[in-house]
Amino acid sequence: AAGADDHGADTQRANDDRLLALLNEMARGDRPEPTGAWEARVEPLRLPLPPRAQELGAAVELCGEVWREVRAEAEAKRQLQAQLLGELGRIQERSERQYQESSVLMQRLMHAK
Repeated sequence: AAGADDHGADTQRANDDRLLALLNEMARGDRPEPTGAWEARVEPLRLPLPPRAQELGAAVELCGEVWREVRAEAEAKRQLQAQLLGELGRIQERSERQYQESSVLMQRLMHAK
């Protein structure tokens, strides 16, 4: 009987781990899935679905959708920052060149007097 209890506990732990991994994937938005896919992925785990499973699934899917949007915005921000830093570098180089040219012209002007 103890062996059967251990096996049941191991199975439950494995199911819990798979469910957590599934929820983590969906919440991160790693796998965009059609409506109802959440229930289909929980089914093989033989877990009882809570009475509000469809609402929960929709909320998890919405969370994944929002997470994908956040990641896209973060990537756009990163690209814009990289572009702005590149432009800033070019402006600083141009300013330095103009300063050096101005210095050379001032020296010439002083020697010409």
